Amino acid sequence: MTAAVEARPAPRTIAAGPLRRLVVPVVTLTGFAAVLALVWGNPIATWWNFHIATRIDSLQEWLILNRDSNWLFTWFFDPISRALNDLVQWNLNALNFLTWIGVKKVKQVGPPERAIEQGREIPKALKGKG
Repeated sequence: MTAAVEARPAPRTIAAGPLRRLVVPVVTLTGFAAVLALVWGNPIATWWNFHIATRIDSLQEWLILNRDSNWLFTWFFDPISRALNDLVQWNLNALNFLTWIGVKKVKQVGPPERAIEQGREIPKALKGKG
C-alpha cells in the first residue's frame, strides 16, 4: 500500500526586525495594564478584597517558626530540596571539570548512529516486516 504525499509550498513568514520584536510586547503589556487600570480603578475596588491578608500573615509566621521542627519539612520538603541542590551542584562540578574544551569535545562525539539505526528497525521487526 502506497500513500501519495502532496508537496505544498511553505507558508510565507512576516519578517520581524529587532525593533518589532521589542515594540510589540511593550505595546501589548502597556495596553493590558491600561485595561486593568480602567477595570480595577484607583484605588482597587473593595469587591476585590477577599479579606485573606490576616490568614496569609499567620500562615507565613507559622511556616517561619516551624520549618525546622515540623515533620512535613524535616521528612519531605527538606530532603527534596537537598537532593535537587545536590543534583545542580554535581552538574556544575562536572561542567567545571570538563572546562570549555571538554564540553566542545563531548559535543563533537555526537550520538551513536548504529544504535539509532537499530532503534528505527524495531517497529519494522515488531510488525513482521524486518
